[in-house]
Amino acid sequence: EAGRSVDYSIWMDERQTFGIRGLRDGSHEFGSMDIAREIGSVVVDHFKTRAGQRISVDLENPDVEIMAHLSDERFLLMIATSSISLHKRIERPYHHFASLKPSIAAAMLRKSSWKQAGSLLDPMAGSGIIPTEAALQVKNITPGVLADTSMFRFSRLRFLEHDEFLKIRDDYKAGITDRCDINIQAADRFYKSVTGMKENFAHFGLLDDIRLHRGNAENLRYINPGEVKCIVTNPPYGMRIANPGVVKALYKNFARACAEKEIEEIVAVTPRRHHWIVSFTSQGYKLNYLQRFYFGRLNVVMLRLVINDSEHSETQ
Repeated sequence: EAGRSVDYSIWMDERQTFGIRGLRDGSHEFGSMDIAREIGSVVVDHFKTRAGQRISVDLENPDVEIMAHLSDERFLLMIATSSISLHKRIERPYHHFASLKPSIAAAMLRKSSWKQAGSLLDPMAGSGIIPTEAALQVKNITPGVLADTSMFRFSRLRFLEHDEFLKIRDDYKAGITDRCDINIQAADRFYKSVTGMKENFAHFGLLDDIRLHRGNAENLRYINPGEVKCIVTNPPYGMRIANPGVVKALYKNFARACAEKEIEEIVAVTPRRHHWIVSFTSQGYKLNYLQRFYFGRLNVVMLRLVINDSEHSETQ
């Protein structure tokens, strides 16, 4: 009855394809597939009556995706406008086997003071996601501006004002700057990662904005003392090796190198909270921020340690 009360002709036409995704929460005598089937039949009947022809169904990649969500006694019919998670960035040529999500990288950057410090280094950069996010921010490039709009479902919805969207996108593009006036550097010990990062930076047009090194995070020999004030990184977790002492030694040596190179702030994500904190506090750093979250089936923490704890510490 709820499905038949909707005039689907307002939102779509018979030349488009559609799909139904049924979702159900609570206790019922039927399942999500039953909801999808019933609402799908209603949509087909609507256009057979209105237009005299059957609208096509496409469950894989429809023009219009209708979400039919029943939660206990509350029923919602919704139209998907994105269909993909909005943390997605444009595809990059090289993927590290343990890549960080760009959304987490952006959150880590937000919790650091790299912009105020005027410098940033990721010494265990992998595919370069953290320095890429930083360079995009400096150049005022909203990640969605780079995306092909066809990847979003709203680009196929005829009832939306697409000219208005294009105007908004053009306004954002007008704010993009060619200058990157912050010292952003990236490094990794593995040749494959360094060459892969170079491909990624070139793909985003950032090759001239990020200094790239091949070097070891345990000594940071490629930078001079005081050259970089802030490090944001996603270090190895050591979950796939038999000897956790290897990662413990890495953290210890890295903390010592940070102190020797006069790094003032380190923001990192790791499930090995104890090893990381002990390594840095033994070098005079203080824990300034801790945030627990769930990533890649692991309970991890985002940690910020500073050599000069002038800010009020935060723990969440």
